[in-house]
Amino acid sequence: PMSCHRRGIKRVVAGLAKSGVILVSARDPSAALALVPVVRHLAGLSTVTVHVVAQNPAYEIFQKESLNVVQVQSAPLNHRDDGGAAELLAEAREILDKVQPDVLLAGLSSPGIGIDEALLAHAGDIPSYSIQDPPGYIVPGFDSRARTQFVAGIDFLESEETARCIDIGPPQVERYRALHPEQLAQQWRQAMGCHGTTAVLFGQPLNQEPGYRNSLCAAVSALRDLADPVIDHVVYRAHPKENKVDRANTLAALNDAAGTIVHEDPLALAVEGPLCGCDLVISCYSTISTDLIYLNRVAKDPLGGAVHLLFEADMVRLCAVGGLTKGPWSVQHGFGQGVYEVSQLSVALQTAASLTERRMCWERARALTVPDRDPSSVVVETILSDLSQGYAQ
Repeated sequence: PMSCHRRGIKRVVAGLAKSGVILVSARDPSAALALVPVVRHLAGLSTVTVHVVAQNPAYEIFQKESLNVVQVQSAPLNHRDDGGAAELLAEAREILDKVQPDVLLAGLSSPGIGIDEALLAHAGDIPSYSIQDPPGYIVPGFDSRARTQFVAGIDFLESEETARCIDIGPPQVERYRALHPEQLAQQWRQAMGCHGTTAVLFGQPLNQEPGYRNSLCAAVSALRDLADPVIDHVVYRAHPKENKVDRANTLAALNDAAGTIVHEDPLALAVEGPLCGCDLVISCYSTISTDLIYLNRVAKDPLGGAVHLLFEADMVRLCAVGGLTKGPWSVQHGFGQGVYEVSQLSVALQTAASLTERRMCWERARALTVPDRDPSSVVVETILSDLSQGYAQ
């Protein structure tokens, strides 16, 4: 199927009357990871010119992949009315004026606002596209969405501003095909010195919300008292967008709540390491649990269980802002435990950690039907086809 799509790309490229200029942007890790194979495809074509702009931590990912990328100077925002919005929008306008793109391809990932949303706000008549990483998630941004959205499965939300949605399946499937979860688990456990039952709290850039730290502290308190299974190691893995001060403050609060040592993952290994190596994946509403599902598809044995902490009002509200009004995709489809009352926390942790639950989630993941095609090839072929036909909805 991949070769068929490559042949399709060659046919479309042959039909291009002139070179097209494609501007690609990303602000978060998941967006960058979804876009890397797309950029590689496009960079290998003589008929298009590709410009990539990114904010950290997406910028560092493109750099590690040896792809040409320009770093955006404006900082990402938590909310559209934060200080710095005017600066971000102005830089986006400057980028568009300088690059003069025929096409804009933006990432679409976690909460917040960054260069993706700012570029879309100024896109005007430029044909615009976005790649949705987590199924069903929509970022409100500056109220301007891409005209075409490449969506991660059937669980998407259509909007009046969206001309069309194209299902390319989960972007993770493409990069997970060659992974060996057992090796990743062993490498991460050795690096962390974790030899027993291990729970990992996956951070999010939500330190400005009171319910965020409260949720994580409640989780470590419950883990401390868990008897079946007994948790030998608790690890906190900060989100790459959390700064040093936030990380230190969160870790101190977790240690106080746990009454024991909560280890910090130094982020030396990719996130797939702890996802494959731990027994419990805990977060508020991080889409990391979706990554866990697709890692389970290629794992020889069941990976850890997932728990989402949704008993604080601000966490529920923020989850719903992105369109996930019924909770994270993994919870909606039976791949994780959603905890909506703190009194349910211990039972949820125990259930998720049980081999019975983990095996059930593993079997469900392996039974998932995903498109038998390369998502990045579908994206490239669609954009090139639109360019050749003068698509400018």
